Amino acid sequence: MDSRWFLRKIDEQGLNPEKVERLSLVVKLKEFFEDQLTIGGSLKSQQTYVAYLQHFFNFFNQTGKSVTLDSLVDSYLVYAEHLFQRSMIRPPDLDQGESPRLS
Repeated sequence: MDSRWFLRKIDEQGLNPEKVERLSLVVKLKEFFEDQLTIGGSLKSQQTYVAYLQHFFNFFNQTGKSVTLDSLVDSYLVYAEHLFQRSMIRPPDLDQGESPRLS
């Protein structure tokens, strides 16, 4: 991804404190992805990982919780617990004895 895109986003939206404190984490993630591509990792896999990371970061943006390189393990556990709790929610149509509709 072109770094100029990030610079434009910063110019348009500014840098809020949550994003600045994530900078070291984002740099490490960038290095990880570069290393994976260098050793022959699949570009499609990298795109999938980035999509999962977007969900991860969106969760923290929506909840207002912090995620940094230093708090990554604890943050992941919070996110995993959130996903577990979501998986336990029954859709309303299951409570009525109906089978879920696949679209």
